[in-house]
Amino acid sequence: MEYLIDNDPDNDYRELEKQEMALSSPRYFNDPLEGYQDVFWEGDEVLWENLLRHYLLNLHQAVITCALSDDKETLDKYAIEPKLTRGDLSTDELRQQFDTICRSFFEGKGFERVASSLASLPEPLKRNNLKQILSVIHRSALESVLETIALLNPQKAAV
Repeated sequence: MEYLIDNDPDNDYRELEKQEMALSSPRYFNDPLEGYQDVFWEGDEVLWENLLRHYLLNLHQAVITCALSDDKETLDKYAIEPKLTRGDLSTDELRQQFDTICRSFFEGKGFERVASSLASLPEPLKRNNLKQILSVIHRSALESVLETIALLNPQKAAV
């Protein structure tokens, strides 16, 4: 092995000789499970409610993006934005709309006790369980978004 290190003109890094290791960032991995982290979600009622609110906020933003985008435009690049906050909404009207969506979802659709139920689970939720919960609530969440937009902006909803 030493022969290959010393005589290889393409080896500028001399990783073995210097006892160094070059690691790629996860986006350059070629195996989908490289860098996979088995994460879980565990929190109190406040954290769960904030997660659900954040889901509603991203869903609201996605509906707005879809309404403003060209029919032929691919929406693959519009994913959930982890750093999106209510304050990032561009107008007071959109912030008020989001508040109404949250009220509709938690109070009107009967999800006000979901956060406390999730907080009282005996085990933390792993990724697939969390995805399943979000899948179950998605339809009601989307209905809250669409109904609120239609209620507050009837002329825009008809377009």
